[in-house]
Amino acid sequence: MKKTLILLLACLTSASLLAACTGNNGKNSLPSPSAGQNVGSESALQPVSSGEKPVVPDGIRTLADAFAFEEYSSGIDEERYVYVFENEGVYWRATADMSAEISEKVWDLDLDETFADKAKEIVSGLPVSRLENLTEMIPAQQELDKYVGKTGQDLIADGFECSGYNLETMEFSLEKGPFAFTAVLEGTLEDPDNFDWEESIIPLSVRSLTYAGLGNSTEI
Repeated sequence: MKKTLILLLACLTSASLLAACTGNNGKNSLPSPSAGQNVGSESALQPVSSGEKPVVPDGIRTLADAFAFEEYSSGIDEERYVYVFENEGVYWRATADMSAEISEKVWDLDLDETFADKAKEIVSGLPVSRLENLTEMIPAQQELDKYVGKTGQDLIADGFECSGYNLETMEFSLEKGPFAFTAVLEGTLEDPDNFDWEESIIPLSVRSLTYAGLGNSTEI
């Protein structure tokens, strides 16, 4: 997806969208892993145990079908509409492709509190081209444990991005794909008063990395 265009519809006016590591010099700026989402219980966002196969929601053919389930988050760019919803404790992501005509209608809407509802009306008839079980995609802890002892540079190289941090505890909120993680790093920061995520953590080592819930769950 084009990250510069993605829009979390439920958080159009939320100040939480401004939380970021880059340019934030505060020593305590660790947001909730669910910041930027509208509803949904983080306690339900756990990996599916081996052998358990959640039942795919019946009748998901169009976005209107997906809209019948409780929304967790939704997003849109110039070509796709993404809707994340919960069903029986499992989180699903439905993606629909938009034609140029539909896209133009959506982006011609005023970006105000009515945008989300009006956009849904326009895209409701679009067929769902992809339906993904996000809960099943959550990395197992044993996979995350492979990062222990690696460096901050390794995290950056593997696509992790920072959404918040607490330099007193050396805890960092990270995101990769649709998921959020908490990393505890070890080492000495050369200039904590001028902390920069991509520069400062390069030499630090990973003490632990754990799953913390959904992040930008609309990101494909």
